[in-house]
Order: sequence, then C-alpha cells, then structure tokens
Amino acid sequence: MKTSKLYLSCIIASLLITGCGGSSSDDAPEVSKPDPVVIPTPEPEPTVTMSGKVIDGYVSGATVWLDLNGDGVYNEDEPSTVSQAAGEYHLELSAENQACAQYSNLYVDVPVGAFDEDNGEVKAAYQMMLPAGFSPVEGDEVFHVTPITTVLFQMLNTELQNRGAEFGSCEALKDNDALRAIVETELDEALLSIVDRYNLSIENIFSDFIATGDNDRKQLALNIVKGLKASLAYQTTAKERFPKADFIRVEFYQGSAIDNNNAYPEAWYRDIAIWNPDGFQSELVKVSDDLQTKVRDIYLREVTNIRWGEYGELAQKKDRYSYGGDGSTYTCANSEAVIIRHMNDEHLEVEFALSNESYSDEVATVKECDNQVYSGGDNRYFETSYVDMGIFYESRFDTSKVNVEFTALADWVELEGKSEQLDVDLFIEYFEGLAYQFDKVVDEERHSSWWKRSTDDMHGNRIIITKDQNGWEKMSYQDDGTYILTCSQDGETWGECS
Repeated sequence: MKTSKLYLSCIIASLLITGCGGSSSDDAPEVSKPDPVVIPTPEPEPTVTMSGKVIDGYVSGATVWLDLNGDGVYNEDEPSTVSQAAGEYHLELSAENQACAQYSNLYVDVPVGAFDEDNGEVKAAYQMMLPAGFSPVEGDEVFHVTPITTVLFQMLNTELQNRGAEFGSCEALKDNDALRAIVETELDEALLSIVDRYNLSIENIFSDFIATGDNDRKQLALNIVKGLKASLAYQTTAKERFPKADFIRVEFYQGSAIDNNNAYPEAWYRDIAIWNPDGFQSELVKVSDDLQTKVRDIYLREVTNIRWGEYGELAQKKDRYSYGGDGSTYTCANSEAVIIRHMNDEHLEVEFALSNESYSDEVATVKECDNQVYSGGDNRYFETSYVDMGIFYESRFDTSKVNVEFTALADWVELEGKSEQLDVDLFIEYFEGLAYQFDKVVDEERHSSWWKRSTDDMHGNRIIITKDQNGWEKMSYQDDGTYILTCSQDGETWGECS
C-alpha cells in the first residue's frame, strides 16, 4: 500500500502540533517562546584627556601627537588631535595609551597655513616637542608645548646620542630600568642646562608665558622659533653634506658662551652635530642675522672611533677652535684615547682610558691647521669609570711634563696600528696601581692633579660627590631641580663651602 503525500504531511505536521485530520489546535499543548537574546552594549573604553596649549604665539591648526614607539615619526595608530583657538588641544587617550603617556614624547607639527595669533599665518613649517615627564598622566595636568620645551627636548636627545642611547618606545622604557634611569638622568641634566642658559626656573620652562604676561620669555620664544624654522630648512643641506651620517642635529640660536664668553649675545650661531657609523663630528659657526651666511668658524671637531685589538677602542679627536672673539687666531689640537675594558678583582667591569694630546702653533684660519700628530703635548690623562651597586664612579689623574708619571707607559703614544705591539697586561697593571676606586687613598705626589666622583641616582634625588687634592664637594638635588652645595675635608662632616 502506498502512503499518500498528504498522509506524510499530516504526520510531520502533527509533530509540529498543527492539526491535520487529528487533534484540533484547541487541544494542543502550549509551547512557550524563548526570551529574545539581548546583546549587551559594550562599555566605552575608559579614556583620559591630555590638554594644554601650543604656544609660540598661540597656534591653531597644528597637529599634536604622542610618539608611543619613540621613533619621532607620526604613525596612524598613535593618538593625535589638532590645536584650536588660543592654541588649545585635547588629546584623548585610551587606558592603554594612558599607561604609555608618561614614557612618550609629545610632538607638534606646525604646517604652513596654521595660524599664530601673534604673527598671523605660518609661512614656514616647523616642529615643537615636549619630552616625556615620567610621572602618571591623570588628566588634570596641563602639557604646554613651546619653543622652550623644544630646546629642552633637543638637549636631552643630544646627550642621549652622546651616550650611545636613544629614547626608545614606551614598552622599552617601561621594561628596561637601566635605560629609563639614563633618560631620566639626562632629562634632569637638560633641565639644569636650560635653567643656566636662559636664567629660567624649571616652573617657567613649562608654563604659559603668554598668559602670565612674561614678555621676556615671549621674545625668547620668538627667537627660538626663528631658529627652529632655520634648523628644519637646513636639514636637507646637512644631509647632502654628510650623506653617511646616522643622525644629524641642527640648531640655530643666539649667543654662545664659548665665543669670547658670550661677547655677542645678539649674534646667531649654527650648531651641527653629526653621528657617523665610525665616530662623531660637530661644527659651531657664527652666521648672519638672516641665518643664511657663515660669518666665522668658532669650533670644529672630528672624532673617529677605531677598534683597537682584542680588548679595546681607540678614539682620535681633531679640534680647531677660536674662543677669543672676532679677529682671534685658531688653535689646532689633537688627542687620542685608548679605552680598554677590564674585569677587576671585585668582579666589576672597569674602563681604563689613556689620553695623549698635541697642540700646534696659533694660525690665522682653520684651513692652516695641520692635525696629523697625536702626541707631544704637555699633559697626559689617565681616566677610569665603573658602576658598583648602581652608583656611577669616575676618576681622572692628570700628569704634566714636570711629573715623573708623565713618562709612564711611555711607548703608548701615536696608538693607531699598535695594538699588537703593546703589552695590554702592563697597561692594566699600571691603572690598577692608581687607586682609582672611590674610597682608596691617592698618592698625590704622582700627579699634577686628580679628582674622583660618584653619581648616585639610586636613593631618591641625585647626589654627586666630588673629591680632589683640595677637599670634597657634595651636590644634593632637590625635588624642584635645584641643588644644595656642601663641602667637607674628610667626607664625614659637611658644611658651607668657603
């Protein structure tokens, strides 16, 4: 017997409780409908807002961004915003970015077409920066970015380059205590340099000088921006001049302490530093008021680093300088320093460095300098450095021709190419006899002068203790960046310095 399609349909339908010649719908049990699925609305990600002003005059239309990866280049995943009227900006940070903000530099790109409330439309692009503060960003502080904070950043970056370090990413700074300590130390040094160069308090470095009516700082900022724009414009020329450079820093600024003790405070100077794969170059020249023409060479330096045998490194330095002001002659000086690293009996890695020097007669122009010889000068220097329990120690022992020690390691001169000829063990033996450790007593008759120094950043604010043949000095830094100077004759009893 064949089953009709209608019959099968009724069986299936009955299973679904739908009448089809069977029980009526009135007799079917009720089936409850499930509650609708409710998809929760995600909680908004917590944010904090970094706020402040972009100040030259107040600048609107500038892009403010946080450099999370420390490369100095804006990336799309880095938080950014545009400054508004009165230079105000508000930069919203996610919880993750907030955790990084204290380790990240703040950049401002001021493009052509931005508006400066004092000077009108910006005609030449420039960039300003504010270095990381290394304290949590809670959202109730202000972070002004100004020409003065930019100079602070440049000083910090230069010193890091000099130490062979770089700022690094947020993650690198969070995870690397040693790197973070280096950056914070150099930031403190840069702050003190700004205080000294411009006679500003640390508070004034970061404040809104327009709102406070500080016309002196406002004029300083205008001059700094003039230099910033020229620095940015000269970068292309610098890269063409030094095509092999790893990094180039260009600064234009007014006044130079080394040009006859800042005898020309209104004069402009161009200062270039070039980090090469095998060394370092720098040049400081006086330029015309329009910053376009070189007027006079002030100080030129070339440093070349050479691998020296199995144990060390040789640095050769050539200097040409004229510090006496306009019309003064030039000094041509060479020096060489061999640096050898050694593990001492206390299992500390110590750097020993012997420096020789050579000077030529005074000459009328830089081109007359003949920087070929690295010895024959009147002085030699024996230097050491090491770290013990997180404290940095260094020392230097100077000898002149009147000292018997001047002839120590007499064959260690004109050192290039001599790594196989000279006895490194004798070198180390001589340095170990110098009593370079901070607490050891120095035989003062061996040297024309000496000093030792400890720099302690491990126990709160920095403490620097220096001692030499004349006594002890201690610089105890305070929370506001200033320091208290005290003196001692024995390192135990401290009082005012005479």
